Amino acid sequence: MQAPTQELEWYFSNGLINIIVEGNIIKIEHEDGLYWVEIAYNKEVLEFLEEFMR
Repeated sequence: MQAPTQELEWYFSNGLINIIVEGNIIKIEHEDGLYWVEIAYNKEVLEFLEEFMR
């Protein structure tokens, strides 16, 4: 499964994530809260997350 951005690829490859939706921004963070990426979601990001969570 190919992530739409390198930031998402890194977080999902490490497998330790929390996903937080804040308005039109999805915040994906390492479970320790020290590292995160905030990304405006679009169709490509939502499809990736949907596939990942299956």
